[in-house]
Amino acid sequence: MVLGFFGAHHFYLGHNRDGFRYLLYTLAGLLLMAVAVPIAKSSAFSSGFGGVVVALFLLAGGLGVIAAIYAQALLDAIRILTGSLAP
Repeated sequence: MVLGFFGAHHFYLGHNRDGFRYLLYTLAGLLLMAVAVPIAKSSAFSSGFGGVVVALFLLAGGLGVIAAIYAQALLDAIRILTGSLAP
């Protein structure tokens, strides 16, 4: 479960396409969350709550992606333990 949301278990099982999908989605979610604060502080949003709204939207989107991938990794862990996800 430590590296499950990066798709390590799929790479180990030889399912490289799924492993890259997990890795891509995880990095995209982390990027959304990392970009949220600099965008909120940018001069384009200096007046009003526009920057805060954009930052909250990006943070929520990033957390949603990470949560979805983590849930899928948890389901994959259960499938590995039961033997229904094999190489």
